[in-house]
Amino acid sequence: MGLKFGLYGCAGTKTCGGYPGSQGYEVKDAQALAAWGVDYWKYDNCYTPCNGPVVQTCGSPAGNTQTWYATMHNALESVSRPILFSLCQWGRDNVWTWGANYGNSWRMSVDNWNDWASVVRIASAAAGIAQYSAPGGFNDLDMMVRLCLVHGGSGLHCASPS
Repeated sequence: MGLKFGLYGCAGTKTCGGYPGSQGYEVKDAQALAAWGVDYWKYDNCYTPCNGPVVQTCGSPAGNTQTWYATMHNALESVSRPILFSLCQWGRDNVWTWGANYGNSWRMSVDNWNDWASVVRIASAAAGIAQYSAPGGFNDLDMMVRLCLVHGGSGLHCASPS
């Protein structure tokens, strides 16, 4: 039936929303994901090792992000269920050059801030790395944005989840 159930987690001690992250619990978390029947695991990069205090979004990571994504990759490989692994580490460490060895998709840039400038910035960056996408692994451009339309001259109307 295709994709049925996806969850969000984080490589750090906490998720970007402040909930417990997977750092140090990768095997246990992978086992839980498989037991729950998870098909898709988006794995973010907040509260990861940092040169300085560990903060939500570290400007100076301690080490290469490939290290903590490899840990979760190995944990997911050890369970009996295939889980699509989405690396969300904002394009750090040239993820497009190694992401296919660890996951099925990888964010190749910082967040889309829901404006046209973000679309242009991300699409421009993606144009130069398209060759790293192939069946089974692709650059994730973070293009799930609200749809905004000019409606009959009466202004901008945006569709957003309620």
